[in-house]
Amino acid sequence: MAKSESEPGEPGEPGEPEPTEAEVKLQEFTPPPLKRSLDTGYAGAVTPFPRPAPPQEAVEHMRLVEGETSLSILCCGDLCGQVDLLHSKLLELRPGEVDFVLAVGCFFPPHEHIGRLGLYVGRESRKLPVPVYFIDNNSEVFIGKVEETRRPILLQENLSFLGSCGIAEIQGLNVAFLSGRFDPVTYKDKWGRGLFTGSNYTEAVIERLEKDARKLAQRGERVDLLLTCEWPDRIWSPEKRKWLKTMVHPDSASPAVSRLVARLRPQYHIFGTADRFSFIRGSTKSLALANARDMRFYETEEELRKWSQTLQIRPFGRRNLSGVIDVEEVEIIPCDSKRFKEEPEPDAQQTDAAAEVDADADAPRQESPEREAVAAEPPAETAAHDDDPWGKWKGGEEGREPTSPIEAPVEKDGG
Repeated sequence: MAKSESEPGEPGEPGEPEPTEAEVKLQEFTPPPLKRSLDTGYAGAVTPFPRPAPPQEAVEHMRLVEGETSLSILCCGDLCGQVDLLHSKLLELRPGEVDFVLAVGCFFPPHEHIGRLGLYVGRESRKLPVPVYFIDNNSEVFIGKVEETRRPILLQENLSFLGSCGIAEIQGLNVAFLSGRFDPVTYKDKWGRGLFTGSNYTEAVIERLEKDARKLAQRGERVDLLLTCEWPDRIWSPEKRKWLKTMVHPDSASPAVSRLVARLRPQYHIFGTADRFSFIRGSTKSLALANARDMRFYETEEELRKWSQTLQIRPFGRRNLSGVIDVEEVEIIPCDSKRFKEEPEPDAQQTDAAAEVDADADAPRQESPEREAVAAEPPAETAAHDDDPWGKWKGGEEGREPTSPIEAPVEKDGG
């Protein structure tokens, strides 16, 4: 029998749009309609009611959580109190072009002088057009205040200090953040001193962030963004299958940040402090931003992007819970309080001395004075290289400025 035009079509037929995955998930929570009783003699038969459509706000939120839509985020480096530069840049953008702003590095002016930042604190007339969230590496006052109240500090409606450390959800994105600086002595001195000593964080801060990330994983979620003030002291290279040192000043790099990147495995890692722009692609994309400067100091359009960059980010959601980067299980942080220090490779004299000892099988095995002297003194080439974080930083060979933020360690010949 031919189907009349008034009868509805079967699900999946052409002409009827397929429901999206977000709508299907929302309809699972809607109670099914009651069916009419087939017994004609049964009184009180229930009339079926139409299924209500889910709210549009709930559909948009579910699409965002499931990763169907992306967010536009403006990331900026060290502002040093120059919020007016950020305000001018936001006014140049079209309405809705940026969802919110993330600022890393040094946000407050030196010595916490108000300066140009005071024009935006509590001023409704200077309200920023989009929300701005920031961290800071030097402010002992703000870090200590957040440790007491356990909540962000609101300077104005659209200007917020995220806090000392933690994981916050911003418009569907899980954002992990770490304020402060790394100090090798303070990092290990955690008993009885809390999470921070002034603006220097301890190892308890890193452990707390790792614990919060494990709680996210138990709910089937991941960290989308990691904000730190400092560079990692090394970055994983998928091509070379090893960790490579970052060619920046040791005061701007932190082994604790390298540990966070390896453990949290976010989509993006955003950092500043070193006044250098860099974007390194990989499973975890690393974005380094320079200090904010007035536009008249820039000559080309390419340099204007050094202190700010717009990213299109799609939340992880519940799509992929496996590891997103393939790294070797190496200890990022050494056992002692010193920074990571590699031992020099044995040279030809050490190899010859070891061969002579192994050749005499009857004689007792003992170290020769010559071999001890060679092992105690590292080669001059290694001592002058940047592999020693506690040595004098030279920024390259003979004062040469490095061409990239990471550089592979120098391989030696064996003789």
